[in-house]
Amino acid sequence: MNKRGFTLVELIATIVILGVVMTVAIPNVMSIIENNKAEEFVDAAKRFITEVEYEVRSNSNIQLPANDNHATLVSADFIGLDKLGDDPYGFSFDATSFVLVIKRTEDSLVYYDYYVWLTASDLVVSSCTPAEIQNISPKSKGIKFATLNKLNSNKSINVVDSITVDALRLYNAGDKVTVNNKNITIDNIYYWK
Repeated sequence: MNKRGFTLVELIATIVILGVVMTVAIPNVMSIIENNKAEEFVDAAKRFITEVEYEVRSNSNIQLPANDNHATLVSADFIGLDKLGDDPYGFSFDATSFVLVIKRTEDSLVYYDYYVWLTASDLVVSSCTPAEIQNISPKSKGIKFATLNKLNSNKSINVVDSITVDALRLYNAGDKVTVNNKNITIDNIYYWK
């Protein structure tokens, strides 16, 4: 019966091999986890657009924009933050996230394009004054002005870090916002039901 154990050289070789495997495996696993979180965030943005489309079609009290390059803003608060699900990054979806419903006319046909601005942060905007928001650098993730087509067609949609303070403020009727290099005027705003 052989009672020989591992030699020091064999132990060191095993540790080196495990170290090399871990060096390769950990970044790949982290990348997969990050991609899954981004996909979940994109799915929340898709749900948000779908919920707003449903609300616009079923709620006759929502006024759509009257002119081209005008918009109706529907906030996440209006449709209910719970419908977006949980933020995969561990933040909270911001109540100031919104969908812009923009009117576009082509060949005398009227279309409405839906652009989502979805943010999640560790800042609770409703408890901060505008001056306090200016002095805080929240940790955040977000999607800026993406359509459902863009979200569906591009699996690598950018979920960006550190959304600007401008995104965290509430808009007013008459405000202008730039979407795809076009100045859009916000006509109607729906923040709360």
